[in-house]
Amino acid sequence: MILKTLPQRPGSGVLTSKVLVHLGGWICGAALLYWVASQAGPRTGTAIVHVTEPDVAVSVGSQMFRVDASIHEPLVCDLPAGEHRLKMMRGTTVLYDETFSIVGGEEHVLTTWRAPTESARGAENRTPGQPEPISPE
Repeated sequence: MILKTLPQRPGSGVLTSKVLVHLGGWICGAALLYWVASQAGPRTGTAIVHVTEPDVAVSVGSQMFRVDASIHEPLVCDLPAGEHRLKMMRGTTVLYDETFSIVGGEEHVLTTWRAPTESARGAENRTPGQPEPISPE
């Protein structure tokens, strides 16, 4: 049995392999450069929390703080970039709960506050000198 091969142009395989080698090098270099650029820069941010209620427990991300009567100093927390939760509690009662995001290198200022109760809202809407409404029991 006689096999016939088709004639090839001289050097065409060598040229193709050189182009592929260079193209592969450029692709690997670009991928490496992208990875380095995505890893560069700060990986943590800072949350600055102003607490408006005395005698509460405040959690910022995984960090816990006890705030006594002095509420004049803000809490400063270094947190990894990403989503975190801010919660303020007095005993077992949740007074404030918020989810927030931190970007690396960013300072994020937050303020905890207690929502007014129904009776306090009613007092805000009354005119001065008007008696409080009596709730039926």
